Amino acid sequence: MARENKPRIVIAGAGHGGLIAGRILARAGFPVEIIEKSNRGNLGWDWEDNFNLTAFKATGSPLPPASQYYDTPRYTFVSPDLSTRITASHPPERREICMERKTLIEKLILEAESAGVALAFNTLVEGPIIEKGAVTGVDTNAGPVHGDIIIDSAGIDSPVRLGLPNDYRVVKEMGRGHVFHTYRAYHERTLKDPVKESTFNVHLRFNGMLGITWYRPVPGCIDILAGQIHPFPKNGLEGIVNAMNDVYNDIGKEVLRGGGITRIPVRRPLPLFVGNGYAAVGDAACMTVPITGSGIEISMRAGALLARTIIKQSVNDDPRKVESLWKYQVQFTKEMGSILHGIDYLKSYILSLSLEKINFVFRKRLITAGELSSFMVGSGIQMGAWALIQKLIKGFSKLGFLLDLKRAVDTVSRVQKLAASIPRTHDGIEISKWANAIQEHFDPLEQSMQ
Repeated sequence: MARENKPRIVIAGAGHGGLIAGRILARAGFPVEIIEKSNRGNLGWDWEDNFNLTAFKATGSPLPPASQYYDTPRYTFVSPDLSTRITASHPPERREICMERKTLIEKLILEAESAGVALAFNTLVEGPIIEKGAVTGVDTNAGPVHGDIIIDSAGIDSPVRLGLPNDYRVVKEMGRGHVFHTYRAYHERTLKDPVKESTFNVHLRFNGMLGITWYRPVPGCIDILAGQIHPFPKNGLEGIVNAMNDVYNDIGKEVLRGGGITRIPVRRPLPLFVGNGYAAVGDAACMTVPITGSGIEISMRAGALLARTIIKQSVNDDPRKVESLWKYQVQFTKEMGSILHGIDYLKSYILSLSLEKINFVFRKRLITAGELSSFMVGSGIQMGAWALIQKLIKGFSKLGFLLDLKRAVDTVSRVQKLAASIPRTHDGIEISKWANAIQEHFDPLEQSMQ
């Protein structure tokens, strides 16, 4: 099919998933335009990100030069009372790397441009164009841009998603516990003595906050992250940084890079993220590891899945139809989304626990280093019979709580299986039943997050 006869693709936002999808579609002969509000030099946060190296091969992107990345240090998980630390290694198949976000974004932009994608920077997407109840383009501050398929890569507060017709039934607003208000900055290091740059300490519920913090020395500074489900109160962030400095004694007040607070989705993927002429990818569809908000690898893989679905559906069907785009959501859920549902449940359960119970879990080693590592990188957690017996022995003094923990882990498995049972064809009634059955498991936990 000639390029002029193929559906025109308009991508809102130069996110990782959108850039991957655009490059694959353009190489397949589709006309593709990406509209991005920022200028090219300001794309991407000024920090490093951790993700799996296999994301490049899976999406057809060449490996970057080895000088542009390094292996992520082992995670050391720290209990809320600071008394217990559990260090975990990454499984070989889950090798994580650290890479500058801006470097990665520029790499993906260059690949998209070489494939023939047109990129419009400094252009603000203001919302979707709706004609006869369907999405047919986007409004921008430079005028309307029409397309046959609109790929939403515009982030958690995407104006495209927020402006969709109600009958698309795509979730617009985030609920309780679905967002981390996240501070990330590189602070000066006040001590001059050598530091182990292999240190990567992850604190659960540090200083009582409902979220995580981390402390990671990098050359010349300290990488600090603090994320919680509630907005930071006035002076609250300063108090957290000061409290972290009380622990480590080398965190200066001067911010060398990063800084500021951003909103990151930390929930399972949206129950519906496609519609007629519309498909979301990345943060716009809440495609992140729910405990950390990390989503680069997931977004890249999702972008490739979406592009390949559109290409396949273009052969014998109309790729603009929701029935065609639904196949993308089904495939994503089978490959990645179901596990993210389980992690979201476990995250919600942990945030509902008292500090005393979390400290007990750490102190008695009721959760292993491998389980914690899997939790961080987006793998599932299960508790077999032998593992349960070992934990019963360790945690006998709080048997009731341990059995409750076992039920929670079992529910993780049920939620994952339920998510994987996503209807294979687009049927509004069946999709609603499926989504409601999943939500029933989350309601008690989400209501407990105050």
